[in-house]
Amino acid sequence: GNAYTSLELLEWSMTPFVFELYPGGSFAINSEKSDRMLERVCKSPCFRKVIVTQDITKNYLLDHGFCREDQIEEIFGVVTPEETLKQKPAINVSGNLKVCFAAMRYTPDGRDKGYDTFLKTAEKLLEYDDTIEFHVAGGFDENVIPLDKLEGKIHFHGILKNSELRTFMKDMDIIVSANRAGQIAKGTFDGFPTGTCTEAGLNGTLIVCTDPLHLNN
Repeated sequence: GNAYTSLELLEWSMTPFVFELYPGGSFAINSEKSDRMLERVCKSPCFRKVIVTQDITKNYLLDHGFCREDQIEEIFGVVTPEETLKQKPAINVSGNLKVCFAAMRYTPDGRDKGYDTFLKTAEKLLEYDDTIEFHVAGGFDENVIPLDKLEGKIHFHGILKNSELRTFMKDMDIIVSANRAGQIAKGTFDGFPTGTCTEAGLNGTLIVCTDPLHLNN
């Protein structure tokens, strides 16, 4: 999306460019709109290379003839802030097990990120141990999905800045990330692991996640 909207300036100034094709944003599998944008960007005389982070993205580019294989640089995973890579994982010493969910909300009930699954998981876990703490960060509150039995059991932290999310994850034990593909629109999907899960794992939080498109290589 960013490369596409910048093309006029890039071509006017004859500036060679490399862009990253990351899951989300304007990119979607088998989307006519996304395909038109991709074709325009990759056929630009200023285009040099595209960075991809998932096998499915590389294969899609090649299968549809958007570019040559030597124009693709694959760097698996997620874009991670350098300061995150320098952090030493912390260990939660509060005593209670802390299970969290963290994501931005792009659908009304957060189904694309698996928020409903997180709540069902919380209900099940509380049947075994009512001392477990449940925390939610991102665009979610008690009104997104009725909490019923979970009323008062979920701690909502709102949308956090990167530095705040880092601090949040250092205090968590487990993150539940039950992502689903194709929920925001046809062909949309999340990378594996998600940026939030990467932040969690690098800060000592166990990642429990789905991989509906088998992106984990």
